[in-house]
Amino acid sequence: MGNHQIVIIGGGAGGITVAAQLLKKDQNLDIAIIEPSDKHYYQPAWTLVGAGNYKIEDTIKNEQQCIPPQATWIKASVEQIEPSENLVTTKDGQGITYQFLVVCPGIQIDWEKIKGLKESLGKGGVTSNYSREYAPYTWEVIKNFSGGNAIFTFPATPIKCAGAPQKIMYLADEAFRKQGVRDKTNIIYGNAVGKMFGVPEYCQTLDEVVKRKNIEVKFKHNLMEIKPDTKEAIFAVMLPALGRVIDDLIMHSTIWDGVPMLAHTHGQPASPTTVGKELRVFVERLNEQKSRLEGLTFYGKFGGATGNFNAHHVAYPNIDWRRFADAFVHKLGLQRLGTTTQIDHYDHIADVCH
Repeated sequence: MGNHQIVIIGGGAGGITVAAQLLKKDQNLDIAIIEPSDKHYYQPAWTLVGAGNYKIEDTIKNEQQCIPPQATWIKASVEQIEPSENLVTTKDGQGITYQFLVVCPGIQIDWEKIKGLKESLGKGGVTSNYSREYAPYTWEVIKNFSGGNAIFTFPATPIKCAGAPQKIMYLADEAFRKQGVRDKTNIIYGNAVGKMFGVPEYCQTLDEVVKRKNIEVKFKHNLMEIKPDTKEAIFAVMLPALGRVIDDLIMHSTIWDGVPMLAHTHGQPASPTTVGKELRVFVERLNEQKSRLEGLTFYGKFGGATGNFNAHHVAYPNIDWRRFADAFVHKLGLQRLGTTTQIDHYDHIADVCH
């Protein structure tokens, strides 16, 4: 059984950077990196590959070249973590104990979450820069584009880089201009959330950028399905659709305002009313629900195991942890829950689902 002072799960950019920064402060640290891959892929450059500014082969290096020489590379996959025993077990049966554990194995891409996406990727103009397999095809699509709708999407789920969809969109915009097809192109940004970026300080600038570039932004549009045969992208849309329903009800309530009908109380015939007035009941109710949805605040928990910053204060007693946590969560576009137990209250999730 191996033993190391610090064990890092994942030899991607995150794991290697953590190891390098720690060893920069103290070269005597005993650090092991557990990573099964022979190759290291510099994924941030895949956006540039998709824009024709970088070659995919230049984003690939031997893993050994990237791992700091003072660190130990354990070429294996982690199968289980046993925190109570400070033990990591690999798929090939190795047991590795640690004093400190850093977990950064990356993120799994679930192409299946969008119906029709997996089988459509890499052909027919459907591509993604989140895979080395498809990033070069992105450039093929952009450089051969002759006009029409160019759709870029930002999902409702966590992704590797929140800025990546916008980066390739702006690079494509520039390429279309150079190719002389921008005036024949409608760039659409299907954004599953309600703002351009999770960090509020960036939103105003990005709002100005898409306006200047004449990019059509569709907020609250979450891509749900791709129909490759007809080249259709199907989005789940809530607030805009709700707004259209309200507008239709207002229109018909005006048209039918003079149409009489008999009102009922407790199922029994009562006094007269009009069709228009009864439709306005639903207009008022839906407007109220729409306002509530638009005004919802989303929260995040940052306070340690039981919400009291116990371990934080022990490790770094000189840090104002409440202020630090408030600032950190705010940068994610959330508001921090100030007083919690082990878990988030989740009341804001209940409000959305209500």
